[in-house]
Amino acid sequence: MKTKNIFQALALAMLLPVMLLATACSNINDDEITDKNGYTLPVTVNVTRQSEDPATKATYNETTKMLEFSMGDQLFVQGNDEREGGAGRFAGTLTWTSGGTFSGTITTQKEYTGTFDALFSASSAGAILLPAGYDNPRYLSISNSGTYSAQITLFASYAFVSSTTEKTAKALAVEQFNLEIGTYSSGIGFALSPSNAILSFTITGLTPSTNVTAKLKTGSLTIRGEVTTDADGTATFAMAVIRGININQLTLTVGGNDITFSSSDKKLEAGHIYNITRTVLNLISPEVGQVIGSDGKNHTYNSSVPNNGLPAGVTPVARICYVDGTGHGLALALTDEGEMVWSTAKTTCTAHTPAFSSGTWKLATQEEWNKMINVAGGTALRDSFEGVGGNNIASRSYWSSTEYSSGSDFVQIYNFYHCGWGSSTKGGQVSVRACLAF
Repeated sequence: MKTKNIFQALALAMLLPVMLLATACSNINDDEITDKNGYTLPVTVNVTRQSEDPATKATYNETTKMLEFSMGDQLFVQGNDEREGGAGRFAGTLTWTSGGTFSGTITTQKEYTGTFDALFSASSAGAILLPAGYDNPRYLSISNSGTYSAQITLFASYAFVSSTTEKTAKALAVEQFNLEIGTYSSGIGFALSPSNAILSFTITGLTPSTNVTAKLKTGSLTIRGEVTTDADGTATFAMAVIRGININQLTLTVGGNDITFSSSDKKLEAGHIYNITRTVLNLISPEVGQVIGSDGKNHTYNSSVPNNGLPAGVTPVARICYVDGTGHGLALALTDEGEMVWSTAKTTCTAHTPAFSSGTWKLATQEEWNKMINVAGGTALRDSFEGVGGNNIASRSYWSSTEYSSGSDFVQIYNFYHCGWGSSTKGGQVSVRACLAF
């Protein structure tokens, strides 16, 4: 496995209510660890799992109830034994041998003649698994907050993955890197437990074969790094975030494009992987009548040529129906969502796929419908979708998102048979077509 790039997080101090070992692991320099008064202690530990939930770990064998390791995996341990006559700060890296056993040495800051169990029962003892290819744990921080005493927490890390081989070799690698976090149980070994949620991103529609900056913000924390897009302009990478955060509290920017999330997503659970796919909407001189493709770009539809004039693998998603003088505008999906009540119509349109950054799927307002209708008239708009591979709007009424009056039980609807506005109660069954605002 290739060595992954790891990027340090900003503002860690603001996130840790109690810090041990000063501010971060990087404050332990080699001179302190190998002080002449220190003591090197041979260590062999058995690594177990605190949870048997297979959803939290891809390399957990549900049949044998054991973690499965591979050659080159290491266990980084550290802590602070502040008892009188204790070892002081200690750290070391243990290498996997077989089963759940790791062996190696740790070095204490002070001379230490106590037992192995006593050392690792210190209040700040902790461990984290370093998969093969990761050899620098010096961005970790130790805190005694949280469910597990003195857990080592990866508040942020960056691991960009660019090939299927690397993904499958260690289940995105970052998963193993972040999930195996826990505390020492005297006489047994390290019971590893997940602390962070893993976000696995696939962002399409970027400039092909270029290096782009990715930056994620959540509260006071900013994580950043670079990733190279493939020949199709897709960036694939993963990162760890603190558990308990709602996905809509995150702001992700990739290559200068803000990637949006749904506010309906649940809180992120520690140890779970969330696969998030977004397409960057990248329209160049959009024109009414063009289609927006699944690649997030605008194309001229031509049914007489292969793939209707769209790039290979690209399908039409929406027809552009209105463009203002600044290049912004409105497009409508190529097919109806069906007939439904007003509240369902709004949520259905918001959830329309594919999800685009720099664009928003929604139920059009009365004003937005009027902008699209005024381009060529209601009849022309109604009948303009079969020519771009879609289904024409039906000669019946369609919801807008505009209430008849504030707080009213009635909503404005447009009838494409009479080509005029009317109203319906919110509980009525009315047709729906999703609108993409860009």
